[in-house]
Amino acid sequence: MLKSFLKKISILGAVSAACLSAQAQHYTFTYFQDPSPNAYTTTGTDLSPTGELVGWYTNYANGVWGFSEINGSYKTISLPTSGSPDTTINAINVAGTLVGMGPFAGFLMDASGNVTTIQVPASLKASSISIPTGINSSGTVVGNFSTASGAQEGFILQNGSYKGYQVPGSYSTTLRDVNDNGVIVGSYQTSSGGSSTGFLLENGTVVPIQYPGATGTVATSVNTAGHVVGYFYNKSQVLLPFYFDGTTYTQISTPGEYACTVGHIKNTGSIVGTCTNSSTFVTEAFIGTATKN
Repeated sequence: MLKSFLKKISILGAVSAACLSAQAQHYTFTYFQDPSPNAYTTTGTDLSPTGELVGWYTNYANGVWGFSEINGSYKTISLPTSGSPDTTINAINVAGTLVGMGPFAGFLMDASGNVTTIQVPASLKASSISIPTGINSSGTVVGNFSTASGAQEGFILQNGSYKGYQVPGSYSTTLRDVNDNGVIVGSYQTSSGGSSTGFLLENGTVVPIQYPGATGTVATSVNTAGHVVGYFYNKSQVLLPFYFDGTTYTQISTPGEYACTVGHIKNTGSIVGTCTNSSTFVTEAFIGTATKN
């Protein structure tokens, strides 16, 4: 099974453009490392309502493998058609359906192991493999693909139909997650190589998400309450995770860890992500469970 350990820590310093929050939010963090002696990174991406952690790990010997872990039971996930590694799991929904990336294409895998290829058609300007990044309870999938110019564009897959999406006036747009209300989050750039701005898309309206003082912000997930998580770069270009409740931005502090990102926020308020341990320099997945104290 994955090795795990608990740390009770808090989210520090809620920062908004006008003020600091008077009260911190608290989490109990559980960290996970793949048990293989050749594994050197473990990336956590999402958590099912039943507590199934998913993501991927990198192995010195033979590439990248997807994984799931629940109640101490761990399994490796790879596409049955390829019989090879290079499989990443990016999200899981309430039905246990996974979306991710294989060696040659994006995919959707249902709870029975049936696999459907996800590939945006060339008619929507797709010139690369499509990468699904989020899936909600109704099965709507969001993700990204590259155009011939090299710019990223988002896609929405709903009821078997693909739709491209780009923030108006942007050069490049990536979609990261969709909640059960159909609200989408992601990021965009206004020029090639430019800084990123996060955004929330609801009923056709784009709301920018920019951590105060950051040089770049990426929104990675949104729950049904409209709470958003992601990461930002400070002026020293250090990568830091954040939480946004619709009013106040909060930097997520993880003592003993650095280079942390948050992949998803769940309807319970729990968060899932990845950090590097400051002592061992091992990259490990985490679940942050919201607590009352």
